[in-house]
Amino acid sequence: MPRPKRMNGDGSVRKRPDGRYEARVLLHDGRRISVYGKTAREVTREIRDIKSKDDAGQPIVRNEEKIGTFLETWLQNEIKRRRRAKTYASYAQMVRSHMLRELGAVKLTELTAKRVQVWLDAKEDSGLSARTVRYMRDILRSALSYAWRNEMVAENVAKKVIVPELVKKEVVPLTPAEAMSLLGVLRDNRLLAFYSVAIALGLRPAEGVGLRWSDVDLEKRRLAVRQTIQRVRTNPEAPRGQRSKQLVDETKSEAGSRVIDLPDSLVTRLRTHKALQSKERMAAKGWQDYGLVFTTAIGTPIEQRRVVRMFKEALTAVGLPLTIRLYDCRHTAASLLYAQGVPELQITAILGHTDPAFTRRTYTHLFPEMRRSAAESIEAVVGKAL
Repeated sequence: MPRPKRMNGDGSVRKRPDGRYEARVLLHDGRRISVYGKTAREVTREIRDIKSKDDAGQPIVRNEEKIGTFLETWLQNEIKRRRRAKTYASYAQMVRSHMLRELGAVKLTELTAKRVQVWLDAKEDSGLSARTVRYMRDILRSALSYAWRNEMVAENVAKKVIVPELVKKEVVPLTPAEAMSLLGVLRDNRLLAFYSVAIALGLRPAEGVGLRWSDVDLEKRRLAVRQTIQRVRTNPEAPRGQRSKQLVDETKSEAGSRVIDLPDSLVTRLRTHKALQSKERMAAKGWQDYGLVFTTAIGTPIEQRRVVRMFKEALTAVGLPLTIRLYDCRHTAASLLYAQGVPELQITAILGHTDPAFTRRTYTHLFPEMRRSAAESIEAVVGKAL
């Protein structure tokens, strides 16, 4: 095959002793880049592409690192060091389960928006939810942002892809009557205080599980949220029973670490729970003292799936939909406080948020009684004129 006609700026092309062709070109910033290929035409085409981008002022990045190697290094050096343990475990599982197999062998500098789009579309077509597909895009986008900041890629191609829209599910909080019925069914449950705290204060399940007696002051009627305990899947390849572990971690955000004043009824319930726990400690043969408020019968941290299962059983007992989540107790707490006229700023602080607008938009809901009351207020003002 005849050699392609060389043009100004193509650089020098030579055949190496190993049979490959090499072309070198000088960039405007003074760097000299070498390109290798099986034919002279191949390297000449690539050199022309590089020169075209360089002339247009686009950054030129050349490295041979594969995406798989890069992602593993990014997880260890960036995510594990700087993010929460649960975030690292979640990212690592997603990378190793979905990214390494399909994208791992691709060179970092050769990843294109089109390739990422095809990959994400295939994931969506395989039955993964829109939320999961968006989560994978977000992880890759975060990784490529790190690569871009460290001059490993010329651009973040993950920013160009299109992901499926999320269909926001309507959350219907428990009404005051439903909350009372639910707690009534749980009255003989040894973890009644756990559900009482969840409904009254809106603690996240992981915050409730991680609550310590050292952070509860029953005399001053307050508690502090300082840590969480949650089960995190750390090794999907391990045998069943060894794939996850409970992790003690800080609260979700700086605002999540908070002090909440307790109503008198909740103080009474926690005193009763503490007395019950003291009896269990005396009766247990091998009590393990973790200093936690809510524990198993031998003092160890309770599993979230256990309190969720008992919550679902209580829902069934009172005839409420099983679609209600334990986490929805946060919505219930916020809406109950809103209905009582508690200022938004205070509700935001109780839930551990930083933005009152986010709390109002996401967590406060109008009960039917409040809508009826609004209608009656309108009637009282303008009813005669309608």
